[in-house]
Parts: sequence; C-alpha cells; structure tokens
Amino acid sequence: MQASVVALDPRAVGVSFQSGPVERLIVELADGRIVGVPLAWSPRLARATAAQRTQWELVAGGRILHWPAVDEDIDVRALLATEAVVVPPDEDLGIHPEGGEPFGPPRASRMPGEGCN
Repeated sequence: MQASVVALDPRAVGVSFQSGPVERLIVELADGRIVGVPLAWSPRLARATAAQRTQWELVAGGRILHWPAVDEDIDVRALLATEAVVVPPDEDLGIHPEGGEPFGPPRASRMPGEGCN
C-alpha cells in the first residue's frame, strides 16, 4: 500500500471568531487545515471589540496575523506548536510588513496564567 503525501502549507488565508462557552480564534490555512484556539490565548484580542477583531492583516506571506487596532501579532506556527511559546512583549520580532526579510522567531501570545521568566 502506498502512502499519500500531503504538502503542508502553514500560511493563513482567513480568520474568523467563534462564539460559545469558549470563544475561539479560527484560522484557515493555505493547505486547507482549520485551526481553532481559545481566544483567551490572546488577551488583547479577547478584550478587543468585534469591529477591532475584523481588522486583521496577513504579514510575511501569511505567516503572521496582525491586528493594528490592538497591536497584536500572532505567528501561525505558534498556533500549530505542541508546546507553549512565550516571547517577552518588548522583543524585536523583525517583522517587516512593507516587505523585506521575513519575520524573526516564533511568537505567540502568553498562555493564561503564564508570565515571562
């Protein structure tokens, strides 16, 4: 039996939000996967208005999601990570929205209850 090979492409192509007992950030990837994470993973987005949440941008070819109104950046790779990634808020990520070299190290919003060491 021959195994199927699927090309993974972890770039975002769409964003939505899901209401319910646990609000979720839903990200559609270029390869067809859909990833959902608790909105609490991003305190800035959790506090944002519905209008602010709809004002998102793709940066670095879809590898970074950016919400200018609340100054939030989420690395799509962090949504797929198997371990939490915590980056100090003042770390320069090297994100260049107007072009240039791609982003720097992976970044995710802090998990609830976690802080910087």
